[in-house]
Amino acid sequence: MPLKREIQEYLIEKHNDYIPTESEFICSQTMMSSQKAAQKTKTAHPPKCDQCGRGFTKKGHLRNHMRTHNGESSFTCQQCGKGFTQKSNLRNHIKIHIAKNALTSQQCGKSFNHKDYLKRHMRVHTIETSHTCPQCGKSLADESICIAHMRSHTGEKPFACDQCGKSYTSRSNLKYHMNVHANENSFMCHHCGVRFRRSAQLKKHVKTHIELVPLMCRQCGKTFSTKENLEVHMRNYSKERPYTCQQCGKRFIRNASLKEHMIIHTGEKPHICQHCGKSCFRKAYLDIHIRVHTGEKPYTCQDCGKSFIRKAHLNTHAKVHSGEKPYSCELCGKTSYRKEDIKRHMRVHTGERPYRCSKYGKGFTCTRSLRRHTKIHLL
Repeated sequence: MPLKREIQEYLIEKHNDYIPTESEFICSQTMMSSQKAAQKTKTAHPPKCDQCGRGFTKKGHLRNHMRTHNGESSFTCQQCGKGFTQKSNLRNHIKIHIAKNALTSQQCGKSFNHKDYLKRHMRVHTIETSHTCPQCGKSLADESICIAHMRSHTGEKPFACDQCGKSYTSRSNLKYHMNVHANENSFMCHHCGVRFRRSAQLKKHVKTHIELVPLMCRQCGKTFSTKENLEVHMRNYSKERPYTCQQCGKRFIRNASLKEHMIIHTGEKPHICQHCGKSCFRKAYLDIHIRVHTGEKPYTCQDCGKSFIRKAHLNTHAKVHSGEKPYSCELCGKTSYRKEDIKRHMRVHTGERPYRCSKYGKGFTCTRSLRRHTKIHLL
């Protein structure tokens, strides 16, 4: 028998005689399973937030989450100074500056970092709606929003808290409520140690510590914390009205003002005064109206002590003491501290007489002149 053949048979015989012990036998499949088991063991007890109890799969995610509790903004935009807790959020934000010209609303100048967000925003200007509420006639952008809106009429609240039983019309409202049951005041300011129940409250508070360079209106000297608020304010002087009512053509500075105006066309006035029966389409307006009956005047002038029902009336009155007259006529330069005075004054130049006597048809520039005229007929 050739030597090579003998060696092969010898090795086979020795191999068959060898029976490995348990500790010695480790196949590749078993080793891989052991490695996976070890990894699972590491994640069996995931890192958890000590303040709110939320669990995370990675320590890095926990570190990012902790910044929501202490108000820390580690990543700051070099262009506008806005801070973020995560680098990914900063990258998404920077896209707003990079694609500002490409993804900007031509009607109001608002910028977006994704074309889908811009498309959704444009519905504000075009009133692009496909679903209408059968109860009040309100138009809504999509079916899900319409379904959620209908619950305001039916009173349905399908999303219930499993801890206290309180119900809500939307899942987002329930999620916001659940913060109440989490560790109370779990969001702490790292500047002064004050604690808050919600992260939004903490973020608002942290701004009081950050020394932001105030953005000032060159027309009236009023300061703002954000560029966006200043831009909206400047529309009072530029006469820019980017939000237009599709039913009557009236234009507005803010989208919120347009939405508030749209209720006028639906005729809905659900808030009724118990004293005189007057109805209002906003509860805030009803609260102000009730002061006529109660005599309450919560806004008092610090200079002369005169009180007013509305804060706007006090602000207008304060200009009498300061001598400020921010409104002026573009044709003759006449100034006034009230916008309504200039609007009425402009009728002198235009010849407009919107208030007419029902008996003779004579026109007047203001209701006061008309009332004075009607007294002639009573003599």
